[in-house]
Amino acid sequence: MRLACQLSASGAQVVAIDRRQALVDSIRDSVDRAVCLDSTDEAALLSQGIEKVDAAIVGIGTDFEAATLTTVMLKQIGVPRVIARATSTVRGQVLSRIGADDIANPERESAEKWCQRLLAPAIMESIALAEGYSLAQIAAAGSFFGKTLKELGILTKYKVNVIAIRRETGQTG
Repeated sequence: MRLACQLSASGAQVVAIDRRQALVDSIRDSVDRAVCLDSTDEAALLSQGIEKVDAAIVGIGTDFEAATLTTVMLKQIGVPRVIARATSTVRGQVLSRIGADDIANPERESAEKWCQRLLAPAIMESIALAEGYSLAQIAAAGSFFGKTLKELGILTKYKVNVIAIRRETGQTG
């Protein structure tokens, strides 16, 4: 439900669906619409106009059968993009094979992010671009201040291209 709240706070129109009324009630004020229904019931989904959404996220983590049936149902009724949560690689493969357009594994993704943060704490953010290439935000070492990129020789020494420099307010150089 956190993703639904973050999407809504970012301006996306969000319809949250769960079969547990207490969960629906807890999110009702944070999203555009919150509905209590069984997501494996095609008629119930259609009654909410789900076939008109741009994307659907199947966040069911504990009931793999329900996640599988919901994913299939959403694709059958014409949802163009279905992102399904998988708690294992095998479950992710199954969900992909039955039509999920994308697989989310929050536990794995969090572990990868924390591994990176622990092993390379100087890297503030990193985005993988292609095999062997990434875009990273790194705080400059104090010894870099007051020098030009040419003087630093970053490309030669580190095999890194600088694509942007962000200066904090009040700093010079």
